[in-house]
Amino acid sequence: MKGDKIRMEGVTVADLPETMQLLAEEIGVLGTLAVMRMLGGTRVYIPSIESVQRKLRDAMIRGEFTGYNCRELAKKYGLSETQILNITGLKDRAQRVKGATS
Repeated sequence: MKGDKIRMEGVTVADLPETMQLLAEEIGVLGTLAVMRMLGGTRVYIPSIESVQRKLRDAMIRGEFTGYNCRELAKKYGLSETQILNITGLKDRAQRVKGATS
């Protein structure tokens, strides 16, 4: 059946496997068929949306960081000051300097 050209026009959400119907409702039947064609039969890990949001948030924090506004950024983004220092890399730099002078 792999080599057969089967026309997919008229496929509805109900024609899809139950596990794919929610995806089809979100991105459409044609998009779902494309995903099935590309990834069908494989196991796929899909990261959470938070991983993308975190990356964007961290970039914003690095762009806004002046070296003197750690507390403000922590409050603005609902993070600890330590987390802000980790995101900006300042904590790593401080530890390296401390280690070099010890």
